Amino acid sequence: MRLSKEYQVLYKHPRINGLATYLIIYLLSLLAICFIFILEHLDLSWMGAPIMLISGITIFYSYTHGYWHDITRYYLEHIPTEFNLREGCNYTGVVIADNNLCFGKYFHIYNGGVLLLIEHLRNKAIPIKIIKKATKESLCSIVDDPLCNELFIFGHGRKWGLKIIKNEILPYSTIADANHKCRIEQLHCNNGAKKGKSLAELLGAEERYKTDKQRTVEEVINCCLYEFFS
Repeated sequence: MRLSKEYQVLYKHPRINGLATYLIIYLLSLLAICFIFILEHLDLSWMGAPIMLISGITIFYSYTHGYWHDITRYYLEHIPTEFNLREGCNYTGVVIADNNLCFGKYFHIYNGGVLLLIEHLRNKAIPIKIIKKATKESLCSIVDDPLCNELFIFGHGRKWGLKIIKNEILPYSTIADANHKCRIEQLHCNNGAKKGKSLAELLGAEERYKTDKQRTVEEVINCCLYEFFS
């Protein structure tokens, strides 16, 4: 089943656009300068540098991470890796490729709605196996498992592969002889289609959120929300 783009209206990214962001930062800078001038006038100028540093770090962290990022990271660190699994029964695999990435790359993963998807599967009592900090071995293992009939992949990558660590992308073609899957969703960037096929295409699986472009955090959240409300 190929879904329309209607699911994208479920969530709208709350962040302001780029121009407004720069204007706000500019105004905050002016206020900071005025504040430092007042401190200097009161002979408290030594407080200016620490205040500016703390303010800058706070604004940067809030913009690039946020509380949802921290909640999801804590959630993933403490939840079990298996739910409702029964011997010999099919299950849904959730792969999270968040192992030793470059700074700034975790934002897309932890803010992308993986928590919503896992809780949705749990609420439906669907058997789940979660692969955290995916490696080449753990990814190959779950893809080749005949009991894994659905697979959701979170992380960074291309149409043809998944980024396992910093600058290493594992081509999906290296595991193209794995067992058939009913459904595979690559909830990471899917640009670079000219270099190869998606894992869903290689294994003949259904792919409802198919794209040949980069994925935004907003789009990944909407995919998870669509699953949550389906």
